[in-house]
Amino acid sequence: MLVHGDLHGDNQVWDRDELRLVLDFENIGAAEPEYELRGFPGPDMGPGLELLAAIMRHYQQVTGRPLSPARVMAWHLRHALGDVLWRSEAGLPLADHRTPPQWVEDLAARFSALSIDPETPPAAERAIDPVTLTSWPGPASRG
Repeated sequence: MLVHGDLHGDNQVWDRDELRLVLDFENIGAAEPEYELRGFPGPDMGPGLELLAAIMRHYQQVTGRPLSPARVMAWHLRHALGDVLWRSEAGLPLADHRTPPQWVEDLAARFSALSIDPETPPAAERAIDPVTLTSWPGPASRG
């Protein structure tokens, strides 16, 4: 799928609860859709998990394909820890001025809210209903 590739909050212009504009298209390329959503569970994206759930619901309604919250969170974890490492090595404060341990606690809370065990590979995760954010038995379908 064609993705923006850098869809974080600074590249979005919102008018209250309506997305008005997406900026910075230099990173467009092919990737799995879950990669594009890696920034949405973050604390700097307003409603965080609620926004992610709404986007996942809409994607499934439009395409008929469910997305894997575990894969979104795997990409999110890689992105968040990469940012922490880069900023720490550069001597820069974290984007929201919290400490690395606070970021880790926040990441753990997001995984917990989605009923995802971060030590289980995403492909082995149970499917999660994007409407209720609850899981049911069986592998997530990649249809």
